[in-house]
Amino acid sequence: MPRPLPLPRGEDPDEPAALFDRRNAVMIEPARASPRWPAFTALAIVIAAMIGGLIVGREQVVRALPFTSGAYAMLGLGVGGEVLGLEIRNLTARGEVVDGRPVLVVDGEIYNLSDGVRAVPPVEVLFIGNDRQQLGRSVIDVSSNRMLPGEVLRFSERLENPPRAATRFDVSFAQTP
Repeated sequence: MPRPLPLPRGEDPDEPAALFDRRNAVMIEPARASPRWPAFTALAIVIAAMIGGLIVGREQVVRALPFTSGAYAMLGLGVGGEVLGLEIRNLTARGEVVDGRPVLVVDGEIYNLSDGVRAVPPVEVLFIGNDRQQLGRSVIDVSSNRMLPGEVLRFSERLENPPRAATRFDVSFAQTP
């Protein structure tokens, strides 16, 4: 049978020695939780960069995912011609009376400023009153499915019975569903 080992003794022979020397012991403090604000700040910066990229690069987003154009329009981020690569220019309007009824004749040109073929959406005319309230709306079908890069499409439309209280009108591309 093995013999039992004697317990280590300290300087005092009647007192057993500690299992470790207290003079050389290193106290290990529990790790403190690091502050979380740097992680949240980094996350906020990443999210802000993503949102900024979606705003600045919205033309590429709409080209890749056309259904996103409605979301950009709701946010007021110019989902009109510049996103589509199309622009409406040289607008003119004149009032006429035909058979005793008022007629507004709207003429304009659509330019394809992009470097690719673009589908042409309908053109929308909004009639606006003094209080900036929309009084009416007309949609013009420009009768062209596609425009080549650099192409110019002229349109002219006779809009019968525009609202009499309208003081101005806005012309833009109609939002596609």
